[in-house]
Amino acid sequence: MKPDDAFERLREDGQKNPMTDEEVDTFVKKAADGRKHKEQSVDYEHFGEKMADGRLTEPSDGTRYRLREAIQYSEELGRPLTEEELAQFEVK
Repeated sequence: MKPDDAFERLREDGQKNPMTDEEVDTFVKKAADGRKHKEQSVDYEHFGEKMADGRLTEPSDGTRYRLREAIQYSEELGRPLTEEELAQFEVK
């Protein structure tokens, strides 16, 4: 069902649409533009083929952290942790 059809059905059913006709037109145009943009986006089936080893991140150095505590502390500070602050949460 097209967005225009859905709005017409609302009107036929006697339900009130809180949007004006201009707002509906703007909404439909933005939705159509979003679909066009999505069609032109990344080709996910071939994503990463140009990467030498296919990794999206750096290899782990094996260090483990108490992440819940580190995240909570970061939220209390209101900023990301520095390397020194993160070292406090390292699992030894």
